[in-house]
Amino acid sequence: MTPAPATASAPSLAEWFIGGTFGELNNVETNQTSAQISALVGTYLVPNGGQLLSSKIDKPDFNVWTLDVGRSFADCNGWDFAGYLEIGWLDGSMKYKGSYTLASTTYSVSDTADIDIVPLTINGKVQHQIYGPIDGYLTAGVGYAWAKNSSFGSTTNDGGFVAQASAGLLYNVCNSFQLFGGARWFYLSRVNIGDTGLDLGNNKIAWEIGARYKF
Repeated sequence: MTPAPATASAPSLAEWFIGGTFGELNNVETNQTSAQISALVGTYLVPNGGQLLSSKIDKPDFNVWTLDVGRSFADCNGWDFAGYLEIGWLDGSMKYKGSYTLASTTYSVSDTADIDIVPLTINGKVQHQIYGPIDGYLTAGVGYAWAKNSSFGSTTNDGGFVAQASAGLLYNVCNSFQLFGGARWFYLSRVNIGDTGLDLGNNKIAWEIGARYKF
């Protein structure tokens, strides 16, 4: 008797992946009032005997990098569900500006605050085919972010709770490689920026592009 051909094993629903993104988060709101900004500029940038005339800040901008590793764990009627761990780096700066008078002469002054935020989050992702190799995706996650603020000649560190959500489109280049892009919202108002009393708002959304390898 001729043996029956071996049946191909069914593909596993579990699939590991590693990926990363780059994006920008621009013109982020802060909680600092005009009085607080004036106090900082006047204290650190105006010399003794000078009289502060004006002060303001340029809202901070951030370059955003992330690296993630995770696993798809279910496929329900074409909806792929996955979980992943992500670490990021928000590398940003904001500039304090002002002017003052001293001995009847007007001077301009400025100082740049360098802000680094490193969030570590646990996330979920759902993905679904839209047309051909194009999928749509949604993600959400929560975690903790470490923050550092270097300004006015000193550096302080702190942190706090962080959350994120993203949405976009994904292109399946092949079975194991994907390119994607979309928008990401960060919840940052609970992150103390370097123990300085500076908090960031949540009204800005970052754009991002990324790649992912499945194995």
